[in-house]
Amino acid sequence: MDIKKDRHLPTDVAGLRSHAEERLRAKAVELNSPRSGEETQRLVHELEVHQIELEMQNEELRRSQEELVLSRNTYAELYDFAPVGYFTFDARGLIREANHTGAQLLGIERRQLTNKPFSSFIADADGRKIFSRHLESLMQKQGMQKCEISLRVKDGTLIHGQLKSVTLDAIETKDRYILCSIVDGTVGKQLETEIQDAREYAENIVETVREPLVVLNSDLRILTANHSFYNTFKVTPEDTIGNFIYDLGNRQWDIPRLRILFKEILPHDTVINGYEVEHDFLDIGRKIILLNAREIFRKKIGSNIILLAMEDITERKLAEERISEVIRQQQAILDNIPNIAWLKNRAGRYVAVNEPFGRMFDLAPKELVGKNDHDIYPPELAVKYEKDSREVMASGTRTYFEETIVDRDGKLLYLEKIETPIFNDTGVVIGIIGIAHDVTSRKEVEVTLRHDSTHDTLTGLYNRAFFDEELERFARSRMFPMSIVMADVNGLKTVNDTLGHEEGDNLIRLAARLILGAFRAEDIVARIGGDEFAVLLPETAATVAEEAVRRIMNCPEIITGKVSIAFGIASAENKDQIAEALKLSDERMYRDKSAQKEL
Repeated sequence: MDIKKDRHLPTDVAGLRSHAEERLRAKAVELNSPRSGEETQRLVHELEVHQIELEMQNEELRRSQEELVLSRNTYAELYDFAPVGYFTFDARGLIREANHTGAQLLGIERRQLTNKPFSSFIADADGRKIFSRHLESLMQKQGMQKCEISLRVKDGTLIHGQLKSVTLDAIETKDRYILCSIVDGTVGKQLETEIQDAREYAENIVETVREPLVVLNSDLRILTANHSFYNTFKVTPEDTIGNFIYDLGNRQWDIPRLRILFKEILPHDTVINGYEVEHDFLDIGRKIILLNAREIFRKKIGSNIILLAMEDITERKLAEERISEVIRQQQAILDNIPNIAWLKNRAGRYVAVNEPFGRMFDLAPKELVGKNDHDIYPPELAVKYEKDSREVMASGTRTYFEETIVDRDGKLLYLEKIETPIFNDTGVVIGIIGIAHDVTSRKEVEVTLRHDSTHDTLTGLYNRAFFDEELERFARSRMFPMSIVMADVNGLKTVNDTLGHEEGDNLIRLAARLILGAFRAEDIVARIGGDEFAVLLPETAATVAEEAVRRIMNCPEIITGKVSIAFGIASAENKDQIAEALKLSDERMYRDKSAQKEL
């Protein structure tokens, strides 16, 4: 069927012309009947009037025909070049005509589409069933019908389209035809698929979040929520989705601080982290919840959504309070210990220290909490203390240390330190407790006693007991050759008898100073009797010892006769020769003493 030819005159114009012609014929019949002159004149006049009316109606009919032709031409152009694909098919679904856009859509020339089943372009069986039902509905009911189908065009491309159809009745044949338009919705379909994929992707992300999470629209109505939200707050999706958040659970969520978050804070800051809310919930009791909120503006649709993540920190808060209480107790215990005391965690950071500990650094104890050894000690000490603590935790045993430190006043301090591991319920070391006792006074006494036990009180040199100990130690060592120098002050008895013992002591001190100054630090210089001295020189040949003695003899005090000293030197090559060297050096000293008397 050709839509451009299947058009008729408007029924009102055709009817008027038919009516006028009938009236004109009736007047003509009446005029031919026998009438008087006046009646004949009247009938002629009426006939002329009707003739004029007929001519006027013929003119109106001509104009209507011209408008119809113009309308037909305009319709044909619109039909052919409309941006929408148009098809006309009969009740069986055979294509009778297609416009230019429709033919391009299917990729087939228009003349090849005539009498081709439209269903042959439908991509799947389900779509063909939908189209068949669409036809049946159109043939039974007037008005526009819609359906969605997928078409497989000539090059194999799949087109997703919406079919909009209306029925047309041909006036002459009384046949019913169907005019349909197809809108290519492929891009829209793809976009819809992408949106659906994005929605599923987002919902999967929401579901994988461990904490309760809800998504709100700008009106604070819940768009979606995850399972964690339902499980935590004992609600169902039916009670949640689409509801105003304040109305949830019999208005359990009408929380003042939540209103402050949405009304006062979020409008000025689109990201909120760590907003704490405490509330009594009807079904789950009192909870402390940490809220993280983020407002996202969706430009394409000009609206925003709010992501609201919730973390139930009730148990954590209780645990923190218990930990805080334990720490306060620990601090009280540490503060009542007069010695330096501290607690370290497994990472080596100080959990608590007491006042004596803080005084070492002129800091309050709380200022040292959280620091490690490298933060508060010089590098060498920090490395040592860190190593000590690691060893205690690794061994799991209490360990005793002795060490010296220099306080902030530059004073040398001696400390005795004990570090004890702390275990958890499963026997794992989680830290250490340390106590350090200042034993400087005791150490100083010990040093004094040690010094007194090994040194001569008059000269400050080593005494006879220490000399003998060192002689035995050297004998066990490999520090050979070893030289021995024996010395004796001449004339001490005379000085004591004539000038007194105080001058005799001064003479001994002078001799000790001269002898000590001539030897090395590693040499052992000792006073072994009233006026007798001995020197041990490890790893030293006799020639070196002789050179040291010559330096003494060239001292001004010796040359001027202020003091006179006799020397004897011998050397041992191994431990078996030590006794002989000791005897020989003593004999040589006495020979030198006799020789000096003869002078």
